[in-house]
Amino acid sequence: MRYLSNLTLAALQWLLVLWGIFTLLVTLNTFYFEYQSFSAVPEVAFSGDWYRPPLYHRLVVGIATGLCAIGLGGVMFYLRRLYLNRTSSDAV
Repeated sequence: MRYLSNLTLAALQWLLVLWGIFTLLVTLNTFYFEYQSFSAVPEVAFSGDWYRPPLYHRLVVGIATGLCAIGLGGVMFYLRRLYLNRTSSDAV
């Protein structure tokens, strides 16, 4: 049972890290393409009605989400190391 829980935690840890890296890459790629497409559109007049998506807000949220996922994976790695060291020293 201990081996299965260790394997599950390791898989979850690496999935979090990979998900964070994937989120960062998708966020940067999406920001680049949206910025290129909306920078070609001329500015709207003062009284005009035109929607421009919140590009920088999406960029910040995506980067923060990716870094949090990577950080959670790192914290899980550290806690798993502490748990494994504690259980192996208890068994001796």
